[in-house]
Amino acid sequence: MIASKFLQAGRINAIAVEVFAPEKYDLGITWVDWNPTPPDKDMGIWKEVFLRSSGDVAVRNPFVTSKLDAEYKTAELTISGEVRNVSNEPVKGVLRAEVDGISLLQPVELGAGDQRL
Repeated sequence: MIASKFLQAGRINAIAVEVFAPEKYDLGITWVDWNPTPPDKDMGIWKEVFLRSSGDVAVRNPFVTSKLDAEYKTAELTISGEVRNVSNEPVKGVLRAEVDGISLLQPVELGAGDQRL
């Protein structure tokens, strides 16, 4: 597991965010006649924020899609995700997935700093 001065594994971590109000020519959610700009100008974080740590290689955003047959009796599954090598060295490995007792293996090679979908 990689730790840094900004994210320490196994410890309580925090992040501070400084937010600035948009100025006249900044892109943003702005005023329309039926929905005036709120007093806070829609500033701040709107969704959850996560701090993550990993080893040299991380799998992010794993996703399974399904395509059902016409009679809804079988489905084709597609597994996808993003693999990132955050190290300064090339890496080789095997991605492994298991669905309903079926194992899938995919060899992967990533250069230093590479990512692949």
